Amino acid sequence: DGSGNYSIKPATAPAHDTVLQVTATDAAGNTSAPATAKVDAKAPDAPTIDPTHGDPITGRAEAGSVVTVKDGAGKVVGSATAATDGTYTVTPAKPLEDGAKITAVATDAAGNASAAATATVDAVAPGRPTVEPTNGSTITGKAEAGSVVTVQDQAGKPIGSATADGNGNYAIKPATPLSHGTTLGVSATDAAGNTGP
Repeated sequence: DGSGNYSIKPATAPAHDTVLQVTATDAAGNTSAPATAKVDAKAPDAPTIDPTHGDPITGRAEAGSVVTVKDGAGKVVGSATAATDGTYTVTPAKPLEDGAKITAVATDAAGNASAAATATVDAVAPGRPTVEPTNGSTITGKAEAGSVVTVQDQAGKPIGSATADGNGNYAIKPATPLSHGTTLGVSATDAAGNTGP
């Protein structure tokens, strides 16, 4: 057209990876050198969604694809282009509530859309970990299974951390045994990034 745009609809869609050659011929019969392009008819794999507390929403998708995140009602929460390493970050205008269902779809430059990935927002912090009586050489107790337990002294200096096992048990061995009377602060952070208390 007047802006140089063209659109051609083949009678039969070329197969994936077909190499196309395109030439332009003007009114005087002069023909350009061919331009080439490869057909991309393959949809990206479904993206992944990392555990999230609702803001931001992160994961991985085909590099260069646009990841669109929607809530359970189908409303678009946000979108982002996956970086060269496949990571993406979508920041909602408003953090999503605990328990909200979300979906993510990746669409590549050719317009192919992936299957949807789904996840549930976890915005509830773990409960306070317990701490067993200790002589300072090893600190043990219970916390939410899979959470990372961090121990600090009364000055806020980190003493150590460990991941609670499937039964919620954790054990942290300080580099130097703690002295008698040391006050400990213990917190747990879950996979979605919630820390409590």
